[in-house]
Amino acid sequence: MAGYDVVIVGGGAMGSAAAYYLKSLAGDVSVAVVEKDPSYEYCSTLRSDGNLRIQFNLEENIRMSQYTLELLESFADDMEIDGWRPDPAPKRQGNLFLAEDDEARVHAEAGMAAQRALGCDVEWLDGATIAER
Repeated sequence: MAGYDVVIVGGGAMGSAAAYYLKSLAGDVSVAVVEKDPSYEYCSTLRSDGNLRIQFNLEENIRMSQYTLELLESFADDMEIDGWRPDPAPKRQGNLFLAEDDEARVHAEAGMAAQRALGCDVEWLDGATIAER
C-alpha cells in the first residue's frame, strides 16, 4: 500500500496491538491495518477460544502474559472511543499441565520456580489432589 510506513496484514489481536503500540511509541509513523473482515465479527481473534497463561519457563514469556493480564484490567477504559467501551470478556480459569515422566517433572518444577519468583499464583497438584478436585 503506497503512502504508509508500515502495513500490517491481519487486524486481530496481534495486528491491532502492533498498530496501537507503533502509533503510541512513534506517533508520526503512518500505519495501515489490512483486515479482510472490516466488521471484525469473523476475524480469527473473535472466533478463537484463546488462552492466556503464565505457565512458561522463560521469564520473557511470563512477563508478557503478566503484562497482558494487567492490560485487561483497564482495557475498556483505555480503549474507549466516543462512549463505546470494548469488552474483551476475559475469563479467569486455570490450566493443568501433566508431567509424564521424571524429566518432564524436573522441567515443570523449574518453570514453577521461575513463575513463583515473578509473583505468579501457581501450584503443584499431585494425582490425588487432581482426582479430588
